[in-house]
Amino acid sequence: MQIRHSKLLGAYLAMLRKAHNYPQEQVAHYIGVSRQSIGHYEKGIRTPSVTMLKKLSHLYQVPFENMLDLMEDADNAYLLAQYPESALVYERCQMNYLKPAEEQLIRDYRSLPLKKQMQAKQYIEQLKS
Repeated sequence: MQIRHSKLLGAYLAMLRKAHNYPQEQVAHYIGVSRQSIGHYEKGIRTPSVTMLKKLSHLYQVPFENMLDLMEDADNAYLLAQYPESALVYERCQMNYLKPAEEQLIRDYRSLPLKKQMQAKQYIEQLKS
């Protein structure tokens, strides 16, 4: 499998690392590469192997498939390439890439009858206030 958009991927990996407050050394140790390799991945100089990308997705708690999907999304590609550290990009990525528990909540919600969905919405609104 060839991974495209290495600059986009690099910007995304840098954003995820910073969002988790991990230094490059810690990420490098976790996936078994040098700190320089992490820097090269983040700058788009080198593209991580599929194995490394899977380890990174596990570390950052981002589904591997979603990382690949991101590289196919032209809108996100433009935003990440132009503004890798902006809050807008971070928020948009967080919205596009749900944690497994969040995905399960959505599946559970969708499986409810319409009346129960409305009750769930009301309950969430009460919790927010």
